[in-house]
Amino acid sequence: MNAITNIHQNMGVSFLLQALTLLQGLHLWHPTMAFAFARSSLLATLFTSRSFTIHRSGSLKSICREKLGGGGVAMDQVGGVSIRPKNVVLYHYPCPDGIFAALAAHLYHSAIGRPVSFLPNTVFEPLRVEDISTKNVETFYLLDFAGPQGFAVELAKKAKEVVVLDHHKTALETLPPNGTGPPNLQVLLDMKRSGATIAYDYFLEKLQVESSLQTFLQDDDASHLETLFKYIQDADLWTWALPESKQFSSGLSDCKIEYNAVKNGEVFHQLLALDPEVLIKRGKVSLQEKQKLIDLTLDRSFVVSLGQGKFGQCLS
Repeated sequence: MNAITNIHQNMGVSFLLQALTLLQGLHLWHPTMAFAFARSSLLATLFTSRSFTIHRSGSLKSICREKLGGGGVAMDQVGGVSIRPKNVVLYHYPCPDGIFAALAAHLYHSAIGRPVSFLPNTVFEPLRVEDISTKNVETFYLLDFAGPQGFAVELAKKAKEVVVLDHHKTALETLPPNGTGPPNLQVLLDMKRSGATIAYDYFLEKLQVESSLQTFLQDDDASHLETLFKYIQDADLWTWALPESKQFSSGLSDCKIEYNAVKNGEVFHQLLALDPEVLIKRGKVSLQEKQKLIDLTLDRSFVVSLGQGKFGQCLS
């Protein structure tokens, strides 16, 4: 990180962002390293979305209440006709594992014809319970991110049901110990699976129990879908066990799909249209290009001594 910090100070933010992109392509860094730089971009996404009404105050509370139907008109009845309660999915953003977890929820709700809303939720700017309206909401799903300390418990106090599907160790710290939470808070943590795979298995089993359907999609489409989820898990857990998995991950990154389901209403269709073979082929080319740029950058770099101690040197 010292080397990256020094590049930032000496060569500017644009160069740093380029370097981070290159490192991501070669899987030499972890996504949390970019959280600080993504903050302003995410806020721009939230406040320019067509699905949100812009407020002078920029209040997330106001925005989320309008998105979830917490305004002045009751949603549970229109013209004397009852409206079926919907579910709300909060998913880890911006993250391939998080959006694919949301995709599993999308496929389930599409199959059973249940209304659902999706809200991207970030680690560095998480939604607060007071930002969210629980009116006419049956179940809240927290996918691949359980929220900050106490979030799930506080949400459960307002909501009918809260379901957490996560695999991060931080969830163990932010969630109540097993069996000690509210009765309407259901938690499924599995460190051996990614958030996307946990959600896929959970919603598929739920679909099979509640309907006569056995799969989200049929025949070749189902196999195609499973392949996508396997590659997403392989990258998210950093196991890299699948053939050409890094190429797949790089190819997916190169697609530059907007994972904000509020801003990009076509995101789930875009994910389903992905072809693993095409992504791998594209990733092979892009990884080679990124490696050349990294080699060129390293050739031009030199060590700068800042002082003594563990962090006394960095690259420039």
